[in-house]
Amino acid sequence: MKMLRHLVMALATLTATVALMPAAVAEQGCPDGYTMAPLGTARCVPIPGLYQVPGGTQEAAPAPPRWKEQWGAIAVDSATGKTGVAGSKANRQQAEDAAMAICAKKGGGDCRVRLSYGNQCGVITWGNGTFVARSAGTLEAASERALNECRQESGGACEVFFSDCSLPVRIQ
Repeated sequence: MKMLRHLVMALATLTATVALMPAAVAEQGCPDGYTMAPLGTARCVPIPGLYQVPGGTQEAAPAPPRWKEQWGAIAVDSATGKTGVAGSKANRQQAEDAAMAICAKKGGGDCRVRLSYGNQCGVITWGNGTFVARSAGTLEAASERALNECRQESGGACEVFFSDCSLPVRIQ
């Protein structure tokens, strides 16, 4: 009986210790010594104070990573429903030109750019004759924005028709 009481006490202590431990913090895909910037587009920055050495001097921090922008665009011919989508382009103009060309190639006679997105994700939703295109920093956020707006405008069910992410590419 005494052994069972010690076992229960040890298990309770272990449970309390685990429950009170701080949560682990991931660096979200950044290399060692870097963390995600608190605001703005997704980019890695050096962890503040990481390279401090005793005596108040500080080692030279490694150069911050460099990123190549990526752009995407969605063009639509509202009359025919023909859609042109282009992603991972070097700049906005290239993405829009490519989306327009794809829309026209599919038979769209009056294609217009409905959405351009840089270093983000773009989503097209459709429902009850309503078309909505929105962008955001993540695919989930863009989908949620577009679906909510589509449901509100159409008064019915909507679904994601197309999604693409044109996220920055690390070049250093």
